[in-house]
Amino acid sequence: MPEAEIFESLIDPSWTGTITVDIYMAAELAFDKAIKTPAPGVTPKYEHIIQINDTGNYQTQGEIRFDVTAAPIASKDVYPDLGGVKKFVCVDAKGGVQVIGAYGQYQINNNNTFTTGASNWRYGTTIEGQFGAQWGEDDESYDIRQLFPLRIYGVSVKPAQHEITVTADETKGTIMPKGDSGKVLINQGEDIIFTITANSGYRIAGLLIDENTATPENKYLTEYTFKNVDKSHTIGAVFEEDANAPEIGADKGVSGTVADVIETSDDTEVAAFEKGGFTNGGTVHIVSASGLVTTKTEGTFTADTDGFVQAVKLKVEYEEGAESRGLTLAVKPLDAAKPFSADKKYYALLLNKKTNYYDLFPAALNAAGNLEVAVKPVGDYFSEGTIFIYSGTATDSGTPVTPDTPANPDSGPKSGGGCAAGVGALALLAALPLLRRRTGK
Repeated sequence: MPEAEIFESLIDPSWTGTITVDIYMAAELAFDKAIKTPAPGVTPKYEHIIQINDTGNYQTQGEIRFDVTAAPIASKDVYPDLGGVKKFVCVDAKGGVQVIGAYGQYQINNNNTFTTGASNWRYGTTIEGQFGAQWGEDDESYDIRQLFPLRIYGVSVKPAQHEITVTADETKGTIMPKGDSGKVLINQGEDIIFTITANSGYRIAGLLIDENTATPENKYLTEYTFKNVDKSHTIGAVFEEDANAPEIGADKGVSGTVADVIETSDDTEVAAFEKGGFTNGGTVHIVSASGLVTTKTEGTFTADTDGFVQAVKLKVEYEEGAESRGLTLAVKPLDAAKPFSADKKYYALLLNKKTNYYDLFPAALNAAGNLEVAVKPVGDYFSEGTIFIYSGTATDSGTPVTPDTPANPDSGPKSGGGCAAGVGALALLAALPLLRRRTGK
């Protein structure tokens, strides 16, 4: 076995714990067996070689390359494993060490040969850094033959790994990644993010982190991050039934997930939305759909006193080419004893990320007593958004909206109310004729 000290330069100073160096190959090269200089335009037939690209100059840029079938360094049954070579550790006859980035290639359809190489290697300079002038970098008279025989090890190196145990009742929800048999390996010092998703009809009641209870950021789709991992951990989730969770339907190539439901107007995101003037006479673009034809006109919206109903956070993804397709959101009353009113007209406000205006979509009560709103095209509005539900009054000016140049997203959403709101959002709103306006939900 080689001395452990020659591999020290492979180790990241930030790593702690057990560090593994896998040695896949080892070769000792005599000078007369190592140096080859191909003729111009000729591809050499490789043995264990250091290829020099310029004739007669043993200091020029070259390539180390091995063919284990021409001069065997391993049996054929381990050839595929040699693809794990990531570095060459080169030890010269004087004890000098140089580390070179390498790659392994196993060619199963070419006589089962294996080659591994490090390209663009100059003696004295490696892909990783410099090894002083010991390899003759600065001395044109330096004879590198005195460095042979040269020992070369093909290795990979990895830090200590820690195990994170993942547990979830997948009939109710999932935690991803979940690894093999609920075990995920993470390198020492790295971060790892887990995504927790409740199945339809359930919500995330709590997280169990190293057997301690933690409150999820969102009720239906949330994340948890282990930072700078230096030990093993456990993560689990408790899911509970939720008959009032919103539901999403989507066209082919579009998928949507409810992340959270905000139940009070005291929430900071709701307050930011209202501060922008979008519920107090602010300018909106009113969307009308008739069959496949959609039009937009300018208008305003004013919410009722105590008109906030709920807010729903969405995550929406769509395939390339599906930007013009749509999705349907069905929102249920938070309290089954307080259904949506058949006397009200409902709308959905959604920030158009291309124009930076809020678009106002019509919504309707379905047979189940839930609010439904169809949003299209999804490419104008998502990937993430929040739905705010209000009662109030929408007024259509009848002035068509002329397409304009996309606004600067840093300028904040546009509204006649003047202030910029927070993140892009979809807002469901209920409007009443002025003479029949009432409070409540």
